[in-house]
Amino acid sequence: MRPEALQYQIRFNGKNNSLGNTMNVAQKGPVALRQPTNPDEARVWLGGASASPAGVFSLLDSYSVPQLPRPAGLGNFSHPFTHTVTIMAPLTVSLASRHPLRAIYILYVILAVAPRVPFWLIYYLPRSLRQHPQWSYKQAILIQLFKTAFPYAINLRLAPPMSLDPLAEKTQWVTVKPSPTTTYMDILQDPDIKPETIGGTWYPDAPQQVSNQPVILHLHGGAFVIGDGRKENMAFGANVLLKHVRSPFRIFAPQYRVSSHPNCRFPAALQDAVTAYEYLRHELGVPAEHIVLSGDSAGGNLAIALLRYILSTSDVPPKPRAVLLWSPWVDPAACAFDANVASKNRNGSTDFLVDEFVNWGIETYQSPHVDWTNAYISPLRHPFDTQGVPLWVQLGEVEILADDIIRFVEAMRGVKGNEVDVHSDGYAPHDTFIAGKLLGFEREAEVAAKAAGEWLREKVALGASKT
Repeated sequence: MRPEALQYQIRFNGKNNSLGNTMNVAQKGPVALRQPTNPDEARVWLGGASASPAGVFSLLDSYSVPQLPRPAGLGNFSHPFTHTVTIMAPLTVSLASRHPLRAIYILYVILAVAPRVPFWLIYYLPRSLRQHPQWSYKQAILIQLFKTAFPYAINLRLAPPMSLDPLAEKTQWVTVKPSPTTTYMDILQDPDIKPETIGGTWYPDAPQQVSNQPVILHLHGGAFVIGDGRKENMAFGANVLLKHVRSPFRIFAPQYRVSSHPNCRFPAALQDAVTAYEYLRHELGVPAEHIVLSGDSAGGNLAIALLRYILSTSDVPPKPRAVLLWSPWVDPAACAFDANVASKNRNGSTDFLVDEFVNWGIETYQSPHVDWTNAYISPLRHPFDTQGVPLWVQLGEVEILADDIIRFVEAMRGVKGNEVDVHSDGYAPHDTFIAGKLLGFEREAEVAAKAAGEWLREKVALGASKT
C-alpha cells in the first residue's frame, strides 16, 4: 500500500467538557476520532467504521487539544466545531476487500459464524429468550444470523454494481438522461458532483403510456451505500405494495448513485431523484398530482429531501400527490456525531441494523460543502410546510429509528397545515418493506402495505376501489 497525503475535516462533538466520538467527511477513506484516555489529547485513527480499535484502527497521529483552533466563546469544547488535518494514509482501508484475500476472508467468516448456529437453534426455542417475545422462532434465528454475519460483509466494503444495462430486468428497465442544467439548483449544485444518466426498474412492467395513470416513485434504502431498485433488491416490497394499491398504479424505482462508489457522495443521490421525477413529468407526461413519492430507510430520507426541493423550486411548484415513508432515516446527523448509535439504542437488541452499516453510510455520503445538520440531510431538525402534500409514515416499534421517526412526525405535525398519518408495527424491526422476506417479516410487510393502499384510496383518492 503506498501512502498518500489526505486531508480530513474532523468534527469535534464536545460533551460535558470532554471530547466525543466523531466521524470524518473525507472521500478517500474512513477516519474515526476516538475518545482518548487523556482528555487533553485527540487521536486520529484510520480504519473501518467499528468503534472497536482491536484489529480495525491504526494510530496515524495525535494532536494536543489546546493546539486545535476553535471558535471563540465555546469554552471547553461545549459545542461542535471542525478542524482540518493533513495526514499520510494508505490508499485502501479494508485488506479483506482485496483479491485474493477476499476468498480467504469469506472462508474466515463462514468458520466464525457457522459454529454459533447450533447454539442459536437451541437457545431461541423458548419464546421468553427471543429478542422479542412476539417474534416467531424463524424471525429470532434470522435476525440473529443476519446481525452476526452482516458486519463481516460490511468490512469488505463492496459497492453494488451500477450497470446501465437491462440485465435480469429486461423490458422493465429504462435509462434516463439528466434534465436541463437549470433543473439542478441551489443544494444540488456541487463543484464535483454533476447529474448523470441513471437507470430504473418499472413494476410490474414498463408502461407504453402512463400519462393518465398514477405512479409511485420509490427510492430504495441501504444507508446510501447499497441497493439499486432492481428485482433482486426490491421485487418483494414492490410486489406487496402493488398488490394493495392495486391497478392502475405502477412503481418506478430509480437506480440512484450510492455513495459507496467514488464521487457519488451527496448530492448525487438527490440529483438522481430529481432526474427520475422530471422523467416522469416531462418525458412520460405524468402530471405531478398523479405521482406519489415513496422511500424506505435512506430512501425515505431522499423522498423527504426531494419533496423539500420540489416545493422550493418555484412559487407554484409541481407538487406530488402524496408521500409514503417506510422506516425513514430522518437524522443521520445523530449518527455522524456518535459511531455507536445503533448498539446504544434502546432497540439495539431487536433490530438488524448495526453500527458498522450505519457508519459506512456516514463515512461516504456527506459532502465537504454541506453540514450533516443540513435540512436536506437531517430533516428531523428542520420541519417544513408540505404545502398540502400529505405524508404517510410507517415505523417498526422495535427498530432503532423508532424514536427519531416519532419525533419527526410530531415536528411535522407541529407545522400548521401539515397532514401526517402514521402506521406503527408493534414488534417489527427496521424496514420490512425491503427486509421482510429476508428476515421472516412478510406478514408485517403485508399489513403495512395494506394500510398504505387504504390510505391512498381513502384519504388521497388514488388507486382502484376494492372489487
